[in-house]
Amino acid sequence: MIVKTQGSQKEAQIQDISTKSNYLLHYDVDYDTTRPEKTIQEFVKDIREMISRFEGNRARIFQIETEIVDMEHFMEIGKFKNVPEGYRLYRKLAELRRERRACKSENDLLQPVYEYFHATEVLNKLSTVQGDCAKIRAAIDQRSYAVRTDVLDEWLEPEKKEPMTGLNLLSSETIEIQPEEPVYNDKNGAGDLVARGVLNSVAKVHVPQNPADLEKKKYELVWKAEAR
Repeated sequence: MIVKTQGSQKEAQIQDISTKSNYLLHYDVDYDTTRPEKTIQEFVKDIREMISRFEGNRARIFQIETEIVDMEHFMEIGKFKNVPEGYRLYRKLAELRRERRACKSENDLLQPVYEYFHATEVLNKLSTVQGDCAKIRAAIDQRSYAVRTDVLDEWLEPEKKEPMTGLNLLSSETIEIQPEEPVYNDKNGAGDLVARGVLNSVAKVHVPQNPADLEKKKYELVWKAEAR
């Protein structure tokens, strides 16, 4: 059954309960506010990217300042052949200083974020919280429920019971047993169980017809029951 939803939800898959079987308690309804693990993951990712950006800018600033020092020393002790050559040196120096200024301005904005998150364990703790939320969501998606009482019998179909297999240790033959536990009738003997259909023989089971033989031989069936 599909239920139409509104707002931030999507169509919910609702199960039709017809028997007392286990049913998942997961409706596949997606609310914007019920994805904490995803929100935390994106937040941690963004913070780590800002920290990486800050450190990259800082490394680039150091490299630019070193290059500027080299150029200034070349201007101090070098000899220009002509004016265009000096102009190209000027243009390169201007480009380096503009790039340095851009890195410094961006790092001014990233400084508070870097100082708070870089020196603390906040990001590691948030990653742990994210993992815990993911585990809880996985458990929620696997939650199930089965009807426990007979109060809904008039609305539910009878639960199908699979027959079980048994082994007659006296004859080494396999038989089918109905889910209801057989009640041994001392008066009528095991033959009565077969006649009433409680025991359905897969292979022909030899059942003594004389009740006196049952008493003498102390005939006993031992069942090794297991669901098919």
